[in-house]
Amino acid sequence: MKKILFTAVMFGFAFMLFGGCAPSAAYVRKAPPPPRVVKVVTPKPYPNAVYISGHWNWNKRAGKYIWSNGYWVKQPKAKVWVSGRWVKKPRGHVWVPGHWRKR
Repeated sequence: MKKILFTAVMFGFAFMLFGGCAPSAAYVRKAPPPPRVVKVVTPKPYPNAVYISGHWNWNKRAGKYIWSNGYWVKQPKAKVWVSGRWVKKPRGHVWVPGHWRKR
């Protein structure tokens, strides 16, 4: 029992120590193409639905940007969607993911 408890505590400690470590941002030297103009003609599929716009993703293996289509999601209470965006930095362009923000 002590061995199991010790192992659990050590895993917890390792998670706390390394859990906050995120990989460094992936910088892309080539600027992304302009966003596609997509007209959403379908009605909301359910109440409180929010359309998340499509965006360009960098595909390192292919060495080019690939378009990801938009999609519908249910809006959490008292939150608003902040769209993701490409930001130009001195080392290149980096993707800042979209997220829900409190109103």
